[in-house]
Amino acid sequence: YEILELFSINMVTGITAGVHSIIPGAYLSGNFDVSYLRGTLTITQATLTATSEDQQMTYGDIQPDYTSTVEGLQYEEEEAEVVQSITYKLRDSQGNLHPSTGPIGAGLYDIIPQVTLLETELQPGLPVNYIVELASPAGKLTVNKSLVTITADAGQTKVYGSVDPAFTYS
Repeated sequence: YEILELFSINMVTGITAGVHSIIPGAYLSGNFDVSYLRGTLTITQATLTATSEDQQMTYGDIQPDYTSTVEGLQYEEEEAEVVQSITYKLRDSQGNLHPSTGPIGAGLYDIIPQVTLLETELQPGLPVNYIVELASPAGKLTVNKSLVTITADAGQTKVYGSVDPAFTYS
């Protein structure tokens, strides 16, 4: 009994995430009449994980430049080849979103990166090869209270038993 030999040459019709055809190009055998049927190959999107980094500021200061890391790139791709931009929102403890610019009250906020992926050249209009997940827990923005010192002006007077005057301070 002889082990059969089949030598194959296959072609896959795509290399990006999506459903593609596997086309058997040629199976060569001296013992068989070979017929071909197309198969499918599903390439799923790889996951990019965006992790925001902790920041700290004092109430009244300009909000910091937020930063994050993106992990999960495939095939030696660089972030600049895949990510178009990263913007940020802040989420307070009640779940309300706030802009990452302008004044923000003292407290603790989650830093939520908003990652926009570049369109692929192979399938224009779609960032097909990746999906983005946010790391949990999110990075934190700590907004410390600003220190304010109020000093009553010296030398203020009133006559005993009279109504208090409008006191002044600086």
